[in-house]
Amino acid sequence: MDEKTGLSLLRNEFQNTTGIAIEEWHDKSGRDSYVSLRAGGVCFAVQFKAMASTEQIGSALGRLSASSAPQVVPLLVVPYMGEAGRALCRVSGISWLDLSGNAEIDALPIRIRILGMPNRYKRSGRPESLFASRGARAARVLLTDVDRVWQQTELAAATGLSAGYLSRIMPRYQEAGFIECWNEGRSLRYRVTNPKALLDAWYAAYDFNNHTILRGHVAARSGLESLKELSSALACRDVKHAATGLAGAWLWEPFAAFRTVTIYLATLPSPELLAALGFHEGARGSNTWLVVPDDEGVFTGVEERDGVPCVSAVQVYVDLKAQPERAAEAGEELRRVHLAWPDLTQERAA
Repeated sequence: MDEKTGLSLLRNEFQNTTGIAIEEWHDKSGRDSYVSLRAGGVCFAVQFKAMASTEQIGSALGRLSASSAPQVVPLLVVPYMGEAGRALCRVSGISWLDLSGNAEIDALPIRIRILGMPNRYKRSGRPESLFASRGARAARVLLTDVDRVWQQTELAAATGLSAGYLSRIMPRYQEAGFIECWNEGRSLRYRVTNPKALLDAWYAAYDFNNHTILRGHVAARSGLESLKELSSALACRDVKHAATGLAGAWLWEPFAAFRTVTIYLATLPSPELLAALGFHEGARGSNTWLVVPDDEGVFTGVEERDGVPCVSAVQVYVDLKAQPERAAEAGEELRRVHLAWPDLTQERAA
């Protein structure tokens, strides 16, 4: 769908979805498909994106946040807004509406939340997600050192991605407003510009269930005791592993006691190994998750903490999305202490 068509459809769909008539419409469309409209006594600055991909949503949110004048409510419009896009808009505080009949608008006196309408504009042959298993390697590495300027060769070595793959995916990171990219001599350079938005976007798109997860039970008096004993048993057998989730959050920042121990394993454990660990498979009442990742990149940045290998803080944070117990609180604390980056755009401009 092109921009002109999308904006034309919006003029009808806005009232169909919200029940509020458009009182004024000013077309300022151009490169960024920008229009303004007044409805229900509220003035909206609208930007249309033909796709609700992570990079397009990220790019639009950055522009809407920066360009909206006081008393004007930014509104993002897409053909269909998926779960990841909705989460990004909530984090950014940006209202949205899709042409499929869904909307989340918070602009007093207007408050609208409509979800569940099916996608009227399904497309085949979608590009690989920006945070698909391999693509996420770049996010993981960039977020471990947000002040570093990376040469493409260095980033390729750190991620295990080819220069060709980086040449395809990094412009998408740049389009989303997460990084800046420039040539210096014959070398491409990359640097994170908005680490908070990058982490939010990765978190919103992340699905822990893409990994292979064995849920079961191991006898132990506490989660910490279980973690230490499991890690020791795996290390004695030279099994590559690393803690994550609630256990990993505890190793990074001992905020709240935990019961569920989640450990990444490089390969699927054999029945003999499971028996040696005292692991009894079964989801009901499980206190141990043994996880074989869909991509080995999860092990990037592993370090020993309190005698246990642990994945990076950014990996722990996204993995907490799927964890039970006090995972949300643990994530907030982890982010407050270890992932609280300053506004790098303003800092570097100064």
